[in-house]
Amino acid sequence: MIRYQGTATIRQGKTVIEGTCVVESEDDQLAEPALPWSGRFHDPAPGPNLEEGRAWLRFNEEPVREGVIKITRAGSGSGAGLIDFDGIGSLGELR
Repeated sequence: MIRYQGTATIRQGKTVIEGTCVVESEDDQLAEPALPWSGRFHDPAPGPNLEEGRAWLRFNEEPVREGVIKITRAGSGSGAGLIDFDGIGSLGELR
């Protein structure tokens, strides 16, 4: 099930990129730490390369949430700008 579709920011070290993001989960609660969630991020202007590993994801639209992700594939070549990730834990809602 798609739980979020909109703009987002990924931060890994000093690299920060903004783009569009689709996040899916098996249930309707992204705030539940035990439920798996994953997604795909699209950087419309690929520039700095992200590496596979941990990063920080923040939704830029309401409800604003953020949490840790594990980048499982960072596209290059014809797939530049596409980043697949798995969620680690829950996404905390910012108030």
